[in-house]
Amino acid sequence: MYARAIDERRGLVVWYPSRPNPADWEAHLRDVAQINGWSKRLGFRPAVLLLADEFDRPDAKMRQRLAQITGERSYDPYIAFVNANAVLRGVLTMLSWMHPRPSYDLTYSPDESAGIAWLEQRRGERLPELRLLSIEARGQVRKASLRKDE
Repeated sequence: MYARAIDERRGLVVWYPSRPNPADWEAHLRDVAQINGWSKRLGFRPAVLLLADEFDRPDAKMRQRLAQITGERSYDPYIAFVNANAVLRGVLTMLSWMHPRPSYDLTYSPDESAGIAWLEQRRGERLPELRLLSIEARGQVRKASLRKDE
């Protein structure tokens, strides 16, 4: 399942890939591409909360496409990758040190509150709408899960 909640006017995005399948990854890649260039249009950089606790790595082809999209100069959001697994966050941080600095800013956060605090610090403003967007995305996943169980 893949859920998202977006407030384009405010440049706020929540992505929630919850055990995504290939079709979910396709939808996610479309969303990643959609925010490319928002900074120029909006006059400020987007803030993205990526809820990744139920996250399976995409296949090599998807990772290559993701790298192409996020490698464009106009792709410059602030991204808080939220995952409670400290080992995973540490490995991802270490790997990021080995690659050229991308045009986007990324942090690995242990929880949603820490991710939102980092995004607020980067944007220099409070972003209470992010919490509401997160609730919306999580609700989409819960609703789909309940339908499956019926």
